[in-house]
Parts: sequence; C-alpha cells; structure tokens
Amino acid sequence: EWQYAEAKPILKKLTDLYEKLDSAKVQNYFDFEQMIDYILYCETVEKARTLNVKRYPEPVTHYFFEYANICLHENNYEEAIKYYEKALRFNPRSIYIMENLIDVYLETGQKELAFNLCKECLIYAYTKEQFGYLYNVLGDLYCEMKKYDIAVACLLVSDHFNKRLANKDKIASIVKAQGFIHFEDENAILGLFERENINYGPSRTLITTVNEFIDYLRQIKDVNGMKYLLTIMVELTEDEYYIRKLNIVNKGE
Repeated sequence: EWQYAEAKPILKKLTDLYEKLDSAKVQNYFDFEQMIDYILYCETVEKARTLNVKRYPEPVTHYFFEYANICLHENNYEEAIKYYEKALRFNPRSIYIMENLIDVYLETGQKELAFNLCKECLIYAYTKEQFGYLYNVLGDLYCEMKKYDIAVACLLVSDHFNKRLANKDKIASIVKAQGFIHFEDENAILGLFERENINYGPSRTLITTVNEFIDYLRQIKDVNGMKYLLTIMVELTEDEYYIRKLNIVNKGE
C-alpha cells in the first residue's frame, strides 16, 4: 500500500532542492528515461552535439511526477497540475507526464488545454498505445464540439493503433444519434486531419528525427542504438523499410 503521508514531505524536499540548482534555472539539466525522449528533444544529430543537454536516468522528473500524483490522490488538482508542468520542464518530451496532465485538465474541465496538449503530444508520440490514447481523447472532445465526422475519424484511428471496445461503442453511439458517417477512403480521413491541423499517425518530426539518428548510429557503428530505434519504428509503422533495416542489423551482429 502506498505511504503517501510519508512520501510527500520527502518528495517536496527533493523537488525544492532541484528547483534551486543553477543548472536547472538555465534549463540545461534534463532527465530522459528513454533514449527516444532525448533524441526527440534534440531533433537533430547536430543539436545533440551542441546543446548543453545531458541524458540522465530519470529520477528528478519522477520526483515532480510522483509529488503531483500524491496531490492528485488528495484531490488537490491545482497543485497536481503545477507539479506535472514542472515535471515536464525536466523532460519536455515525456508522453506519460503529458497524458497524466491531459487527464487532469479533463477532470477539471480545462478541455481546451487538454485538446491543445493532445495535439502537441501527437508530434512526439512513438508507441501504438500513445496514439490510441491521444486519438481516443480527441474523439471525445470533438464529439462534445459536435464535430462528429472528425470525432469518428479520431476514434477509428485510435482503434487502428490500439483496439479497444470503448472505441467501437463510442462510434456506435455517435452513429445512433447522428446517423451513418461515411468516408470515401483513407484520403477523406487524412483531409479531415489536415483541416483540423492534427497529426495523423507518426509525425514528420518523429520520422525525420529517427531516420537521421539511425544514419548517425550506423556511421559510428552503434548497433544497439540502431536496433533500439528500428524496433520502435517497426512496431509503430510495420513499414517494410524498417523491417528490412532491422533484419540487416540483426544479421550483422
């Protein structure tokens, strides 16, 4: 059982300590639990070489994140939001923190903030589960806006990435209330996403960044790094290009 009362003052001391660090004040001390978070933050190999950003295991981010979780457990939404946002300062590409923050925004009725954070999150999402969650939330929000075509499109895409009965139930509810919503083909859905300025699937930012780092890791012969990134892209896209590259790397070991 979680010992919230004992953990809270310890976490508060730790978060206060790291906020006073000079390196934190100039925003050059970031934690990245996953290599992909670090890569997406840097965006290019050149920036990774020149930015004053270090890649650490992620305890500092977790101090802020867990403190926010305790505040949430206490129904102190204002404080939870503040500390989730502080946690993002130490890992600005942390999808799991963004997802928690989206949930709290929704819980507190701040739907515009949730909507905008979902859109930002889609630029950096790199797992099927992340896409499934984000499009599901957008589907709900668009339904509340009475934009039923894009709501259904979001729910369909959510189900493509992470099949859930809830997606189908929501679509069925919309169709029952509004009538059948027809899409000619995939391009019709793509057109809706373009109209709403919402990323469809893996973003160009993600693909461009990952491809550049794969090429760089190949040049420096970092086999494990290449396998790590190629595995992410194979699982996410099922694209023959990445499957072929991963097979070549595996055979070359």
